[in-house]
Amino acid sequence: MFLNETNGRSLRCTINHIPSQAPFIMFEKSAFWFDKNVEEQPKPDLNSLQHTEAPSPLANGLNWGNTQAIYKIEIDTTLHLMHKQVSNSQSENTWKISQSPDGALQIDVLDRKVLKMDAQMRPLMEIIEKINHTTDRLALTLREDLTVDEVTNTASILKRWEQIKFEQLRVHELQDPHFVNIVNAYNDEFENLAHSIHINILYQLFFYPKGKIQYPVTTSQLVSENNKTISQLLPQQFVYYNLLYASSIEDDKIRIDCFAEAPVNWLKQNIKEDYLKNYAGYLGDDFDFDFKIEARYTHRLDGTLEQAIIYIKEQANEQLFCINQYRFTLIEQAANGEVI
Repeated sequence: MFLNETNGRSLRCTINHIPSQAPFIMFEKSAFWFDKNVEEQPKPDLNSLQHTEAPSPLANGLNWGNTQAIYKIEIDTTLHLMHKQVSNSQSENTWKISQSPDGALQIDVLDRKVLKMDAQMRPLMEIIEKINHTTDRLALTLREDLTVDEVTNTASILKRWEQIKFEQLRVHELQDPHFVNIVNAYNDEFENLAHSIHINILYQLFFYPKGKIQYPVTTSQLVSENNKTISQLLPQQFVYYNLLYASSIEDDKIRIDCFAEAPVNWLKQNIKEDYLKNYAGYLGDDFDFDFKIEARYTHRLDGTLEQAIIYIKEQANEQLFCINQYRFTLIEQAANGEVI
């Protein structure tokens, strides 16, 4: 469950070409609000949004099953270049979420599968899969809004990382002196694990901020702003977004609809310069960056997250963009505090 399961490689790895993956969506065009042939939905005026005091997340009851629950985490990614889909990858992980009465939370990776991968990425992914076992268990504390705060088992993670480096990666370093760059990149990530998780879109989406959320709410409300995550197109850069939500109760379910857009005051200068430096030579100087999230979270009436379906589109222009799809599905939940 390491940090870049969102696109299958190290957060700040040394790959400086166009990423070979980025999550995929299959649905009717009429349901996809990024499609230019579909009438755009009105964008909310961030300045006019109501800022209400954040209630306790325990008051709105939204959670992951209170004691223990097992979730299937599906990630599907595609990269589109010059009007063609050039890559697609699909993965599926199984997470066991355990939460103590004091709010501390533990994630155990019970299973991970790579369902589809481009052939040129397979050697690298086999190595990254070895590295990902470093964080088969994550112990976390949560903030009041139920987003990730700290990683409390860092010492055991670093110990496991040193073991994997020697037993499984050292041979690659001896074969290829450049491999040390990948190892050093992961050294930095594991030593700053909490920060790396904070800026990882997978964890931002699974642990989406719940402190301000109320229901039902029919008018879009700002739930968090200036969120920072890593660009899927230009991994050396960051993307900033504001997250908004509306909510309803339908068919004995609590539905939270979230969507995001770039802050008006974000100038995008660094990401533009990176694009012009690396890709303008064959894609042209046109830079029309856009980043959008559309998500639907379905909770049971007791607050348990039952399913989430999330679409993300990040584009540099019409010739270079990626589409990501995430699905979180509750598989099993402990009853009356019993262990699964």
